[in-house]
Amino acid sequence: MAAIIWPKTGYSSIHHAPIIVHGFKVRQITRYPISAYRLFKTLGDGSAQTIPFQIDELNEWGDYVLDQGSPVTKNDGNGLYDLKMN
Repeated sequence: MAAIIWPKTGYSSIHHAPIIVHGFKVRQITRYPISAYRLFKTLGDGSAQTIPFQIDELNEWGDYVLDQGSPVTKNDGNGLYDLKMN
């Protein structure tokens, strides 16, 4: 499982590729439903602004779980950000 962060802010000119964070590297924040995660940045006034991101789920064989894919790839995930590696 990997969280992919694709910056779409003024800083996006710094990163031209996604930032990939594998679950095994951040064990303390894994094992929660994917829909429960949020990513924020702090603005100059101290307020928080959400940042668009995606978490790509992998099944037990290392294939991507595609919510709009075939029954094979659509129904075999556990819905959690976990320690699976791609």
